[in-house]
Amino acid sequence: FFSKSNFHGKIISINLNTKQTNILSKGHRNPQGLLYLEDKNIIINTEHGPKGGDEININFLDKIYNFGWPITSYGIRYNGEDPFVKNHENYDKPIKYFTPSIAPSQIIQKHGESSFYIASLKNTSVYEINFSEDFSQILNEKRIFIGERIRDIIEMNDNIFALTLDNSPAIAFFQDSN
Repeated sequence: FFSKSNFHGKIISINLNTKQTNILSKGHRNPQGLLYLEDKNIIINTEHGPKGGDEININFLDKIYNFGWPITSYGIRYNGEDPFVKNHENYDKPIKYFTPSIAPSQIIQKHGESSFYIASLKNTSVYEINFSEDFSQILNEKRIFIGERIRDIIEMNDNIFALTLDNSPAIAFFQDSN
């Protein structure tokens, strides 16, 4: 997994003109949401852990981060075995982990604000997350219950968000009350 000769478990950049690739981070199990903040030069990603241990990771693009998969995880295997290191010693720590799992999918930034929305498949909710200005910590988190597995989320306008649902062929809408 940590080999430079493959892209398993890695987030990479690809120059579309030259086809040159660069590893941005590694040690990922199953990234679902990926958001690049150009003005901060960081990537925020949401990731499925095994049974438990879903993560939100912050990648400042000044170095190659290693989040430790398959050595470390806050989850366990589905058969109940727990071979993982829990403290992420020698690896970069997620800024947030969810145990039990929420199955995070898409992540978006609320237009013009420091709020971010993360869609959840398992918890059938949208999570509003606010980071500190330097992205070193989460200041607050709010769960907005929708009641359906949410695959994607986009901001339409005037704080109205469209959600694509996984269990039914529908698009739902919600309006942010903030």
